[in-house]
Amino acid sequence: MNQNIFIAVQPSGTKYAWGEVVNPIYDEKQIDLCPLCKNYVSGMKWIEEKIIELRGRKNIPDFLYSYGTKTPFVISEKALTVLKENGIKGIIETKMIDKVIAKKEPVDLTFYTMELERCEMPIDYVRSKILFGKPHSELKCKLCNPFGRTKNFIFELCFDDKATADADIFHIYEMGSTIFLSERFIKICQENQLTGLFYNTITDYSTIPAFFSEETRAKMLKEIEDQKIELQ
Repeated sequence: MNQNIFIAVQPSGTKYAWGEVVNPIYDEKQIDLCPLCKNYVSGMKWIEEKIIELRGRKNIPDFLYSYGTKTPFVISEKALTVLKENGIKGIIETKMIDKVIAKKEPVDLTFYTMELERCEMPIDYVRSKILFGKPHSELKCKLCNPFGRTKNFIFELCFDDKATADADIFHIYEMGSTIFLSERFIKICQENQLTGLFYNTITDYSTIPAFFSEETRAKMLKEIEDQKIELQ
């Protein structure tokens, strides 16, 4: 079942434009907290006038990846309509971007930020291939950080076989602003020709830079296996 979960990933070298927030103001009181340990599990919420400046290519996607927003991308009016009409689960609320600009001038485009559900989906750390940082005992929490360590690099991600999420688009407690998608979400986006959504299956997901050599990768994988023994 978990093989049908996907992760939205940051694109590179695409034909689409991206966005950057302009003079953002964030509210440090509006931030997602773990219900168990009260540690932060998200970035701060973007408030006041919301302005996004388009960068890069001329092709404007329905999923506009943007730097400085709480989630990795904002969505077009077309995308919002499609997701609502198809009963997509997991979107708590949307807020319209006040202004979209390009080269300092306003453009007639409408985009929305999203507030998403955060689901309890335990990671299977035996099957996953994750290289952890040094332990921080004050961060240890069975819900959001079972080992009290940062996830420095991910080669492969697996969920507990019993884990389920009653949502089509969502976050999990252990991975901050990362967005997870159901197979249904992907299918609806494809059927309605929504553009600019990039994703991988969870087992194909990786945060390893492409320029890392095979020797470096092999050393990291060996360290991961050594860590698994240490963390048992």
